[in-house]
Amino acid sequence: MKVASSTWWTKDYAFDMEVANGVKLQAAPVERNIKADAGSTSRGFCWSHGGGTKCKNDNCEKIAISNGLCWAHGGGKRCAVEGCRRQAYERTDNLCNNHYQERQHGTMVVEGGETREDDVADDEEKPAAPPTDQ
Repeated sequence: MKVASSTWWTKDYAFDMEVANGVKLQAAPVERNIKADAGSTSRGFCWSHGGGTKCKNDNCEKIAISNGLCWAHGGGKRCAVEGCRRQAYERTDNLCNNHYQERQHGTMVVEGGETREDDVADDEEKPAAPPTDQ
């Protein structure tokens, strides 16, 4: 294989291939951008190693998520529950982790991270208590 010596650009040449009737086929050179294959960079680093756009907030060195802001300063999606400003993701149906868990498990999140079972409304029929043998 013949490869150019450039760091960022190279040409890959296919090997000569013999076919059954003895005719040689040659493939045209394929030009590709190795830098693009490695991922985009900013300030010499990829996003996961500190590249990307920094937050617009003064003295913040975090990577901007959206609108030029990091999570801490309002970038990214927020929870769909009114009044909740926690970060949210599409995979959790635009809910923060607390509200997503509440919906999944039927528990209500209480301030301080504790959870308790939802109270049954008074107009709903409560299940009968199991009989005790004593």
